[in-house]
Amino acid sequence: MEEVRREFSGLPVYVGVEEGYVYVKRTAPMDKRQFRKYTEACRRLGFRFDRREERWIKPLEELKAA
Repeated sequence: MEEVRREFSGLPVYVGVEEGYVYVKRTAPMDKRQFRKYTEACRRLGFRFDRREERWIKPLEELKAA
């Protein structure tokens, strides 16, 4: 979990856990450079985008196995 938080340090995002999922959600507007860093980090870490909640999610057990 600390690795995920470290990956997004300096970006206006919230990293949380809910119902067995780790999620990353924007908390403020981002410029293009910040947004690219945010989306690339989410993809690299294996998160998928949840359109309904407008956040990136990953099952908690997958994070623990890594």
